[in-house]
Amino acid sequence: MQQIPLIISSCDKCSDLWFPFFKLLKEYWPKFERKVYLCTDTQQFSVTGFDISCPLNMPKGSTWSENLMSLLEQMDEEYVLMMLEDFWLKSKVDVLQLQRCEQIMTQDAGIGFICMVHQLDPSKENPVSKDYPELIEYGCNTPYRVTTQAGLWRRDYLLRLLRRHESAWWFEMFGSKRSRRYAYRSYVVNRSIFEYDDGGVLFRGSYVSEYVERFVKDHKIMLNPQRRIDSKATLMTEVSENSKTQKLNPRFVFNYIRSHF
Repeated sequence: MQQIPLIISSCDKCSDLWFPFFKLLKEYWPKFERKVYLCTDTQQFSVTGFDISCPLNMPKGSTWSENLMSLLEQMDEEYVLMMLEDFWLKSKVDVLQLQRCEQIMTQDAGIGFICMVHQLDPSKENPVSKDYPELIEYGCNTPYRVTTQAGLWRRDYLLRLLRRHESAWWFEMFGSKRSRRYAYRSYVVNRSIFEYDDGGVLFRGSYVSEYVERFVKDHKIMLNPQRRIDSKATLMTEVSENSKTQKLNPRFVFNYIRSHF
């Protein structure tokens, strides 16, 4: 089977995260030989040992979804493995389990998405698959039935779910609801293949202090001094307060309605 390419979803303003990402990928996935598509706005990037393509030249102000859609529309591959640039690995990738998931997806035309990070325990709504005991099937009403966590995607299914105006966070929330319209099934592994800190080392553009400290100490990662560092609890509180004001914005209301279709 041809190697499924890796998409790193990012943007130019997060270019400081790229070298640490690949440094850790090389350490925790030493035999990595896949094609990499780095989904940036305009910047180019390369690092020794990786076949990286940065094919986009997007206009200023393009959204996360616009960039990703443009990249997917240029690709020929039927399946993709996608991660975000701030998912800095903390342990060895379970390559054998990943290969098993790839085999399952490529042989079962009814699967649209497999999340590579264990996120829930089996239940009536989310049962262990009878056909694939290493997977848990997402129920139709699971809140984050599709997610930006590391995952295997059927490319055309991902394209159908995306909306050009949405951020990654909106895609997770509304894309999960839109996924109910399609016959494709979604799964999550019952044992994580990739291990990284929940949500990534950034939260709304700031470093999460309890996440990045170990990378500075153990891997000598140099952080961008222009980025703020604070606890996740503090950052989440601030975002929650800002969202209350944002909901009064007419554009927010317009986009909120659009995301339901």
